[in-house]
Amino acid sequence: MSDPLAQQPYVVKLVELLQGPKNDKGGYDLNVVLVPDVQSSVGLDWAADTGEPWPGPFFKSVTEHIRIFEFTYNADLRSNFSWTTFLDLGGSFIDCIASSKQFDQSALLLVGHGLGGLIIKEVLVLLEDRLYNPVLARLNDLLFAAILLGTPHCKYGESTDEMDALLNSIQPLQKKRLEKIREEFAVACALSPKFDGLTAGRLIWVLSETRPTKYSSQGLLKAKTKVIVDAASATTALGAGREIVIEVDADHRTVCRLKPNMALLNDIRGTLQAFLHNLEITSARTIEDERLGRGARQLFGSVTTRTAPAESAPGCNSDEISRNRSPALATAGSKDITAYDVIPDPNSQGPVSYLPSVKLPCHILGPPSQECFGRDKVLGLLEEHLVPPQRHAKGISQLRSFALCGPGGVGKTTIAREFIKRHKQDFDATFWVGSETEGKLSSAFNTIAAELGLLEPVDFGNSVISRNRLLDWLCNPLKQSRGMEEIEDLPTSLEPMANWLLVFDNADDLSILTEYWPINGVGSLLLTSRDPLAKGHIYSGDGINLEGFDNENAAAFLQHLARGKLQVNHDDVIHLADRIQGLPVLLVAITSMMEALGLSAPEFLEYYQERQFQSDIYKLKIGDSSENEQRSFFDILAFENFDVEALRLLEMLSLLDPDSIPEFLLITSKDDVQLPNRYPNTEESYKAARNYLERRSLISRDMDKQELTIHRVIQESVRARMSDKDFRETLQGAINLVTIAWAPTAGRWDYVMDRWSQCGLLFSHIETLRDEFLKCPDDYFSRDERLKAAKLLIEAGWYHFEKGNIEETIPFIDPTFNLIQNNNKESAQALSDAHFCLSSAYLWLRDMKKQQYHAQRCWELRKVLAPNGLDDLPPNGVSLPLCIAYDETARYHYDRRELETGLAITANSIKMNEIHEAGRGEPHEIEIGTYIGTWPRYTSALALYLLGRLDEAEAMIMSLYNRHEKYYGLLNTRIFKTGVSLSALSLIRAAQGRWDESFDLAQKTLQQYKQTIGNNHFYTASAHVKVGEHYTRLGDLDQASKHLEEASRIFAFRPCFAPDLARAQQKLSVVHGLLGNQLKAKGLQLKAQSLLRNFAREQGIPISGAFDSKDYERAVQFFLL
Repeated sequence: MSDPLAQQPYVVKLVELLQGPKNDKGGYDLNVVLVPDVQSSVGLDWAADTGEPWPGPFFKSVTEHIRIFEFTYNADLRSNFSWTTFLDLGGSFIDCIASSKQFDQSALLLVGHGLGGLIIKEVLVLLEDRLYNPVLARLNDLLFAAILLGTPHCKYGESTDEMDALLNSIQPLQKKRLEKIREEFAVACALSPKFDGLTAGRLIWVLSETRPTKYSSQGLLKAKTKVIVDAASATTALGAGREIVIEVDADHRTVCRLKPNMALLNDIRGTLQAFLHNLEITSARTIEDERLGRGARQLFGSVTTRTAPAESAPGCNSDEISRNRSPALATAGSKDITAYDVIPDPNSQGPVSYLPSVKLPCHILGPPSQECFGRDKVLGLLEEHLVPPQRHAKGISQLRSFALCGPGGVGKTTIAREFIKRHKQDFDATFWVGSETEGKLSSAFNTIAAELGLLEPVDFGNSVISRNRLLDWLCNPLKQSRGMEEIEDLPTSLEPMANWLLVFDNADDLSILTEYWPINGVGSLLLTSRDPLAKGHIYSGDGINLEGFDNENAAAFLQHLARGKLQVNHDDVIHLADRIQGLPVLLVAITSMMEALGLSAPEFLEYYQERQFQSDIYKLKIGDSSENEQRSFFDILAFENFDVEALRLLEMLSLLDPDSIPEFLLITSKDDVQLPNRYPNTEESYKAARNYLERRSLISRDMDKQELTIHRVIQESVRARMSDKDFRETLQGAINLVTIAWAPTAGRWDYVMDRWSQCGLLFSHIETLRDEFLKCPDDYFSRDERLKAAKLLIEAGWYHFEKGNIEETIPFIDPTFNLIQNNNKESAQALSDAHFCLSSAYLWLRDMKKQQYHAQRCWELRKVLAPNGLDDLPPNGVSLPLCIAYDETARYHYDRRELETGLAITANSIKMNEIHEAGRGEPHEIEIGTYIGTWPRYTSALALYLLGRLDEAEAMIMSLYNRHEKYYGLLNTRIFKTGVSLSALSLIRAAQGRWDESFDLAQKTLQQYKQTIGNNHFYTASAHVKVGEHYTRLGDLDQASKHLEEASRIFAFRPCFAPDLARAQQKLSVVHGLLGNQLKAKGLQLKAQSLLRNFAREQGIPISGAFDSKDYERAVQFFLL
């Protein structure tokens, strides 16, 4: 249980330490807030040899127009410290600053020592999470840098030794107290990935220690020494461009006692002075005179405006443009947009970056379970810990959580579902998340985000976006959209915050919850797990170890189940309950079997004890179940002369994901499919086998969804009793069934949008089969069986790639190289496909060495299939795999801007497509050739565009444009690749000075991407950049800002898009400069430059010191130009 004292809020105060003279504008250049370590103060602990804390003289050397404050708090390690309450100080800090009128104009810098630096990290995370609040958004803009002195960057999975040493260096602690604090260490660890994901443009200086610190704990006879926060422990994942790490010749206690004239502070001083100097210059400019001046010209070379003739003449000045930037003329999708010749999308909501209103109430429940009996005490505990004490009570802002731990079959899931049933009305939203694998977590978060309305339908399946959107809402569960605060007609009774309940069911591997746990959530969380330590890992520390029924309760439950169906004697039932360890899942199965066979309890016991059903049971183990629990269930399964077809179906179900098994997956009309002997493959035999299992409570069925569910204990028991032969045949049969349901593309890679929904239903089952298959020895399956499994994994990996989940492609493709034996044409094709997938993935991940390796291997293998190139084509005139191999090889050169080399390679692919489209194939095959031919034509057009050969570029892209218009329609919802032809043509039209056409095409590109791959794909982000550029050119800076902010938000989710994010931020900085937001503009510019500098250093790309637009264009992904 949590320590009540540790949950009490701390007393906080903001104390002014220094106030310099005001500047000539009557304000201050810089506000600095110092955050000391726990049980520390600036006055006592930050003083150097002179006796004066160093921040005063140091920051006065930066500017005399300064104020310095100290944030004080009364945390005490021995009494009131807990990680949850401590990090809540981040919110208290923001409240102090936001409520003070002294921080509304000047630039803001934060300095923290030790754990005080963690408070600063929490502040930065909270500010970025709450940009919808205009006060906090302003504060976020003002906060341009931070200095962290000896602050650890805690990471999951690392030892707590460094943190233990740090805490003991502050105050020696007793072992029990240290262990109590350590229970919530995951809270500190959860802060790090959020901090690493910050997108705001600011610099972080990290000062680490090089000297060992002496420390001791109570009961330790001899003091220890250790370098507590070295460079490795202090460094974050922000990257070299955004983070500067400086090693200090000091230990943990003296790292905050710097000398103002130390050489290591010179760079910091110089950077701060340069920042304030540039800020002063830009602030002095006349905003109206510069609104469409130098910054915009850096983007476009020249700036044009299109205004209605009645408003102004073509040569209107910037004042007129400023007046024309009214909502009536500038809003995307509005009815009055003639002033800028905007072509509106009637279905568009604009590029808004705020979240839509959520759809409440929203209750997403798991499949039904058995009846809950005799668990009132446990349900009372859940009510006490999870039901909000007062709906929307002011100040209730912490996450309430509880863990139900215990062996499989003890009733954890049943209790969780009963709790939801009883208390559904206490929550605006309830979410059930199967948590056995990360794939299931990802899928569940996708579904929840979509059902809440946080995603558009086309965004479903983008795991990173859906996870982050949902976590964002769980941490700030607004009922209305961000950006709706000023709408006057909202009902006054609308409660702003929703109460939610999230259930992580079967979370046995706690490590995979790291990226899905709403650490700053405002709601209730219930976790069920076989891991008895789960209740110590969750952040509240609350939970129980659940046990089976005692004999009396087990007997009562069995009698309850048998009421009116069976004649049972109390003594007989007690005897039976004792034999099966009181597990509810076994009691349900026993009752169903007794009913199905018409046996009384004594008759059942007579059969139950027969030796023939217990011969090898005692040697078998399942999961974490005890030997007696395993024996009990094996005996039950072995007791009856099980229907063979029902047993085959049960074995098949035991190898799939236990939740939500679609019934269409289990039957196939194909006669040549290899399935286990006596598997019920016809509809009639399948229904009979399914009903047989249902009557015995071994499975449950959702009739509306036509899905089956099976308990994991039953799955494990069935798998454990299968012979090697049965297991091998069943696993291979499952792979065959999933392959048929998946409908492979046979190497064509034509994943049209209407396939995605069905593929999504099968994905968790492919993941489960992959894990089972890879556990088997290499010689367990034949060469052909291993090849079938590999081909299914390649299909699944490419599905992830097409959805934009680039990183998730790799775990499906990597294992295939160990599965495929390259000894025939089919295996060579599959192996080349695997190399192609990884080449594509690593291209986007910007790992060019791996991309080049896999592209080369793909090319070598596909040359085997067509060794003489164009002279060795199949009868229909084209080898699609060879076309793809040409393209993939060329992509490496294109991304390195080796344009002529790339053009020479893609010319082969284009020639093959032209032969194919001339009529040497069937209509469907010609269409597929057009689909595959998209990439060589698109990349060639981009290369010609960059080379300035615009006529050739136009001819190339028009051939692609016309083909897509013919086969798909320009604004189709079938394939997103139509959008790339629109995008490339837009670029070419802009280069030709045909701005109206270019803007029209850019908007259509954005619309086409949105209605195919969704609002959060990186192609969509690139389209936002182009539309934003056009709005900047037209002078509609508000719309330009929205589009560029949306692009930044999408790119920020993945580190591999750092240069693309840098380009968007650089363009956004220009827009904010033109809008007069000089501080924000400078921060965005600094961030863009640091992102680009760091990427260029990693990739060996030359950049100019001027950081001009060419530098950014050279670094972005070639496909996203």
